[in-house]
Amino acid sequence: MNKELVRANFSRGAAVYDHEAFLQKELADQLLATLADLCPTRILDLGCGTGYLTRRLAERYPRAFVVGVDLAPGMIEAARRGPLRSVKYQVADAECFDEGRYDLIVANAALQWMDLPRVFSNVLKLLDPGGWFVFSTFGPRTLEELKACGFRVNNFPALDAIAERLAPFSKKRLQSEMIKQTFPGVRELIAHLRSIGANSPTVQITRPITASRRFPRPFAVTYEVIRGVAVK
Repeated sequence: MNKELVRANFSRGAAVYDHEAFLQKELADQLLATLADLCPTRILDLGCGTGYLTRRLAERYPRAFVVGVDLAPGMIEAARRGPLRSVKYQVADAECFDEGRYDLIVANAALQWMDLPRVFSNVLKLLDPGGWFVFSTFGPRTLEELKACGFRVNNFPALDAIAERLAPFSKKRLQSEMIKQTFPGVRELIAHLRSIGANSPTVQITRPITASRRFPRPFAVTYEVIRGVAVK
């Protein structure tokens, strides 16, 4: 993963991210719903983006110390302009962030942009004994329709690869779900991905486009959403 490219793309997409990243917001709301019985006092949001989930965590746990970190400076700037000033936001790489210890770490729709061994190892270091790691990410079937149309798409981590990284945790639960999203066409889908900084598909056609080969309209795509809960 080219971190400089990821940093630049997401910084560029920060201005419209909250308006365009509808799936990521939905996943954040679902992640928050899994925390019903928890009462954390120190919370870390890895890959916090514009701070949507971070703010919701701070609102839900007003006595907790809440930190949001993101690789993209533009995302952190947008987060800091948010309504809650009690949250600490910081530009940092989740794979090596080493400030503080936490009893809850979350990562929503962010792990696919990180090196799995490094970030999971770092989470173990940052978590207190008995602390929770709750996350959502995207699996290998994500955007498979773009691949079928001749676009090159990043490789997303598979369920078994994530399960392997959860081995050191005392308790863990993983599940995968296919979510369909429909766009007016391929151009609109790619424009959407670019607008939020998720430039995962390289706009490179590996088979020639001819008059007889047209992309479907509307264009439906799959997102393989992997959700996980782990306790140290």
